[in-house]
Amino acid sequence: MSERTLPPLGGVLADLPDPRAARWQLGLRKLFLPEGVLAMADELARMAGGLDRGERQDLTLLLLMLLAEQGRGSTCLPLDDPEQIVQDLAQLEGRQAPSWERLKALLDRPELVPILGGVGAGTPLIRTGERLFSGRYFRSETQLATLIQARMDVPAAARGIDERLLRSPRLLSEEQVQAVRLALERPLALITGGPGTGKTSIVVAMLRAWMHSGALSANDILLAAPTGKAAQRMGQSIRETLLKLPGQDRDAQDQALLTRATEPQTLHRLLGWHPGAGSFRHHAGNPLAAKAVVVDEASMIGQELMEALFKALAPGATLVLLGDPDQLPSVDPGQVFRDLVEALPAATLNLTHNFRVAPGGIHILEVAKAVIAGRVRELWDGDHAIPRVDRLSALTHKGVELLAPSPATLRAFFTHWMEDRIWKRNDGQGIEALLHPPLKAPVDGGDWAEHDLERIKALVANFNRGRVLCPVNAGPELMAVDGINAFLHGLALMKAKDYLEAAPGIIVGEPVMVLHNDYRRLLFNGDQGVVMMVRRDGADRPEVFFPRGDGYVSFPLAGMREALTLSYAMTVHKSQGSEFERVALVVPDLEGEFVTRGILYTALTRAQLAVTILASPGAWDRGVARREQRWSSLGSALGRR
Repeated sequence: MSERTLPPLGGVLADLPDPRAARWQLGLRKLFLPEGVLAMADELARMAGGLDRGERQDLTLLLLMLLAEQGRGSTCLPLDDPEQIVQDLAQLEGRQAPSWERLKALLDRPELVPILGGVGAGTPLIRTGERLFSGRYFRSETQLATLIQARMDVPAAARGIDERLLRSPRLLSEEQVQAVRLALERPLALITGGPGTGKTSIVVAMLRAWMHSGALSANDILLAAPTGKAAQRMGQSIRETLLKLPGQDRDAQDQALLTRATEPQTLHRLLGWHPGAGSFRHHAGNPLAAKAVVVDEASMIGQELMEALFKALAPGATLVLLGDPDQLPSVDPGQVFRDLVEALPAATLNLTHNFRVAPGGIHILEVAKAVIAGRVRELWDGDHAIPRVDRLSALTHKGVELLAPSPATLRAFFTHWMEDRIWKRNDGQGIEALLHPPLKAPVDGGDWAEHDLERIKALVANFNRGRVLCPVNAGPELMAVDGINAFLHGLALMKAKDYLEAAPGIIVGEPVMVLHNDYRRLLFNGDQGVVMMVRRDGADRPEVFFPRGDGYVSFPLAGMREALTLSYAMTVHKSQGSEFERVALVVPDLEGEFVTRGILYTALTRAQLAVTILASPGAWDRGVARREQRWSSLGSALGRR
């Protein structure tokens, strides 16, 4: 819910009835409309010649609604479901909304031919049936559907599998075996399932089956995820599973997987994104040199990025997409993974069995199921009801609990969180031993000393024990990411005051997150790191450490301070692809669509053992009841095959 500076009202918008800039600006922010959108809509309305001023006003409002839907993640505006549109119009104008039938009738006017066409037109707007698209997203959706259909038409391959691979390092369930076979035989395989359903075990079995059958080598396989954190976690999970193989079951091919195929990349890096050119290096004319591509956290992939992925695949390559369609869809428009799962049942295997046995983990998953189904009453009265407590001392820190968030309670909770989850390690010791003395920089680009590497690993692992999650960056004090990070940073400054000459924005021992893609350092928006002191050339300086592959890379804090933010707390969107032992979920009571059941489900399923919800019961219930709706025609374009 970041503040945006909107341009002044102008053109035909200036003559709208009762124009009030403040009201419009608030309404546009609530509708997720970006800076410059008023001028864009106004210009399109002007391109439609022959309309009088009132008609251009109506057309401008209609265009704003299309852009608002795109801002919410849809690829089109539904013309046959005007309820939300009329509400949005009323919100923008602060008065009774214009007649929907009057607005919709404009789309049949011949004067709109310069800007509105049908399938195959090159106009800025496309109408097909009861959907209104921008030309950009319609052409992207059409191209993606064509690419998917072409891949689905590739004949299935009959590949045998060594049954021993399905029993080590542990025996796969029947549905997991079916998922492995699907991935081995189909040119496109969609593996779905919530946390704890064994998707990593399937990936490892799949990789080993490809290699042991002789069909592929480690160099023929590429692994990827939408974000750096998701890619890192994917590689770590695969590596840990491979290392569990008994010695007699591990051979040269498994070792090759450990050294080569357990280095997932972000999709942008995999496809070779060139920010200057605004394009990818790999495309239909220069495809990826891979016979198999496996992508985790596929629900996070927007329509245009998915289109780029399909374009970059070699004609005979296999694509395996893994994900949870109930999680939040991509930040960018589209819900491709969900659409594919619904439209392509023959290519889909849904994992249902959960292998988590910890009581707290089971309670989290049962609550998450009730949330995504919108079963509000069951969350308070059912077999897996959420206990409600009104004081910090009553928390058991097991499963899911709700703590009423008064200002005093929030301060006490976050102070305890800092002391118990950040400064105290699992072994009961403090993190000071990890921060002092400074790490000794490797000589001539060599490796870190073993004891220093262990300190880096331990600090990263310590922060991964728990995280504070919230739907929004800005909002009520201690009920949004920015305020929580500021409070916890203040506690850190107080603890370190004897060592500081000033109060910097980031100090040694704090967790940080990258704000923007940095292609020079190969860091990406959402990557998370920790700050540690390093002695180089006889001088001490703070450096930021980021996991990469089996090790870590570090960069001077001074050179990238402006590109970082604290990450004691992070938005639920940024947490996708992460997993923590414990989560504190802060749910502010806000108007609009900032809190939805998809956001709550995603936050809950980031935790393995415990979730503490800091919310009023009313705010929680409204979030569970609010279903995020995205509009797309991709499923229809695929013919619901």
